[in-house]
Formats: sequence, structure tokens, C-alpha cells
Amino acid sequence: MSKTSLPLVLVFLVSCVGDSDTVDSGNSETGEPTTEGPEVIDCAEVDAQVNVLGLAELDELLAQEEAGETDFLLINVHVPHGPDIAGTDDHISYLQTENLKAAIGDLGTKVVLYCKTGPMSDIAASDLVSAGFCNVHDLPDGYLQWEAAGYEMAR
Repeated sequence: MSKTSLPLVLVFLVSCVGDSDTVDSGNSETGEPTTEGPEVIDCAEVDAQVNVLGLAELDELLAQEEAGETDFLLINVHVPHGPDIAGTDDHISYLQTENLKAAIGDLGTKVVLYCKTGPMSDIAASDLVSAGFCNVHDLPDGYLQWEAAGYEMAR
């Protein structure tokens, strides 16, 4: 594609996005947006950094996900594989950055990482942000504190 045709393609794409026939307006009865996979943000619009979540914040996110209000990937990165927080989507070693990147997919996909006590998820989260991911969240308290606080574990 030539440099001169690129602006025309961009104008076409932008005009298509605004077409009401092609945009999903969400639930037709309630007008609420629908989620068909993990929440994705545009990395060009945010300062990429690891976002730290507290236990109560993760509990709220899980409740919102159950209610269909949001969607995200919850990944246990602890080695060796230990217990999972209820709602965990996957277990991928914190050392396997390429596997984490493949499982997450889009750079703006919302992902929450956790391990047993925090250091492994911190390393994995930092590696993902360094690789260009921008919607990365870390639960530094880990699954030990999650369980000690009385939150639900997978059985």
C-alpha cells in the first residue's frame, strides 16, 4: 500500500466505525453494553504501568464479572501451581512470558495476575508491561491473603 492511499483507508475505517448499522449498541432491551470477552482498552490512550489491586477490589471485579458488567482474565502465575482463587481462568508460570502474552492476546486486554504471596505476579506483571501490555493488574497479597480474608477459593 502506498503512503498516499493510507489516509484514504483510515478515513474509510473511521467512517465505518461511526455507522450505526455496524456498531454493537449492547443489550437492545436495557441499552447496556455487552461483553463478549475480556475488556480491552486502547494502549495508545493510557500510560502503561502495573495497576495494583487490593483484595476487596478483586472481589468487586469478580462480582461485576459474574453480573456481566465486565470481563477480564484472572491468571494464577505461581510456581509450582497452588490453589486457585474462584473464577481463575488459567494457570501460567510467571517465567513463561511468551505463554502469558499468547493467552492474553491483545495488548489492551484486562488481565489480573496473582501468585501465592506477590513476588511472582509482580515479576510477570512488570514483564507484560515491558512487552507493551497496558491493562495489567497485580494482586500483591496473593492467594494466601485472599483465602485468609475469607474470600472464595476454587475447589
